[in-house]
Amino acid sequence: MEPTNIHILLIEDNPGDAKLFEICLEESGIDNHQINFAGSLNQAMKVLEEKDYDIVITDLGLPDSSGIDTFKTISSAFPKLPVIVLTGHDDESVGLEAVREGAQDFITKNQVGEHSSRSLLSKAIRYAIERKKAEEKLQQLNLELEQRVQERTAELEKSQQLYSTIATHFPNGTINVLDTQLKYVLTEGKELHKQNLSSEELIGTSYIKRIGKEMAELAEHELRAVFKGESKTFEIRLNNESYELNAVPLPDQDGSIHQILVVELNITQQKKAEEEILNSLKKERELNDMKTRFVAMASHEFRTPLSTVLSSITLVEKYTTVEQEEKKQKHIGRIKSSVKNLTGILDEFLSLGKLETGSLDLTIVEFDLVEFCEEIADAMQGEAKTGQEISLTYEGNGKIVKLDQSILRNILTNLLSNAIKYSPENKPIDFVIHKTSNQLTISITDKGIGIPEEDQPYMFGHFFRATNVTNIQGTGLGLNIVKKYVEMLGGTIDFTSTQNEGTTFTVAFPQ
Repeated sequence: MEPTNIHILLIEDNPGDAKLFEICLEESGIDNHQINFAGSLNQAMKVLEEKDYDIVITDLGLPDSSGIDTFKTISSAFPKLPVIVLTGHDDESVGLEAVREGAQDFITKNQVGEHSSRSLLSKAIRYAIERKKAEEKLQQLNLELEQRVQERTAELEKSQQLYSTIATHFPNGTINVLDTQLKYVLTEGKELHKQNLSSEELIGTSYIKRIGKEMAELAEHELRAVFKGESKTFEIRLNNESYELNAVPLPDQDGSIHQILVVELNITQQKKAEEEILNSLKKERELNDMKTRFVAMASHEFRTPLSTVLSSITLVEKYTTVEQEEKKQKHIGRIKSSVKNLTGILDEFLSLGKLETGSLDLTIVEFDLVEFCEEIADAMQGEAKTGQEISLTYEGNGKIVKLDQSILRNILTNLLSNAIKYSPENKPIDFVIHKTSNQLTISITDKGIGIPEEDQPYMFGHFFRATNVTNIQGTGLGLNIVKKYVEMLGGTIDFTSTQNEGTTFTVAFPQ
């Protein structure tokens, strides 16, 4: 569409050239135009300040300015105004320089005088105005685009800042991006600080090397699968901590996968809680099993002594004469022995119950160990079979120790009782104490039936009895209780045994 109401300012100091130019404009076909004249640059600048023009056509040679500086002065003051420059007959180089500096076009004065070139003048004016408008439009679009870019950049920076904040403060773990070589592209999270690491020192290093050789094969196998489009969840151990890894691919726009996201979560506390629950369930099962086995054991072990008590009481009632006193005392002795056995079974079970529930308290005191052991040996000698001599031997420096007397008495009494029970008559029992500044060791050795080799790994278990003692009374609780007592005092218990030759039990306590 042809522009209308075109206001033109012609800057020309030569009246003849100005008149010629005016005639050319009249004949150029631009009907709706208005032309004003200025004979110098200063006059032109004042005119331009007072009124808006659509285009300026200026001679570069003026009384107060010449050459390319004329155009630069106008363009600097009015950068949005389109300018066409007039040059001499053979001076196109100046016009080209003006165009390079921002002029819309240039016309040589000889072209103005040629009748055939007057339509060219019309086109030059129209194109100059349209180009200037297009430039302004483009500048406006560029400004809008730049503003959008800045806004989008601000949004991205805000998103990145938010992501960085989330990743940096990711609790109990890390957020990682790995490349195809399983090297860190990004890593953040509180777990890094816990391990005295920083994202800066990890970027570009191998993720596999960080987690160590033990987990390397598993982790690499799982993470390689993620680059094939799979999502993976698996667990690793790192620095004695448990981690759950969730890995997903990060596909590019074309669907190819060059990076993956790996989220580490420290699940050590959860694993410990799971273990505690499993241990509680295990203990509950063991307790139920122990109750079941106790009922079975009690029904067997209680039946014999109770039957003995009942039969002996019946016979005692019949022995009423003096002549029958010896038989009467014999059965009374059987009653006492049976009651003692029953009491022992109940004591063992009550002791085990206290140990299992942790309701047994320690009372640590200083005492003379030799006197203490002599007293136990004398008491147990009264329980010994015919010809069984308990021989007490002491070796070491000092006789004073600090232990719980009640618990130590139970340990030694139980071990001596077993030595008596599982040894035949006329066989010695060695009771040896050895004390150094660092350790107290007590050994009890018998020459009895011994423990079969296949039974030895199970001797400290609940209700376990060796296969060669089925005809000897017992609950299978004694050694289990002794082991728990020894451990309460911070000690250890061990034994050596050969079937049909004898057994040595040794307890040791740090001093």
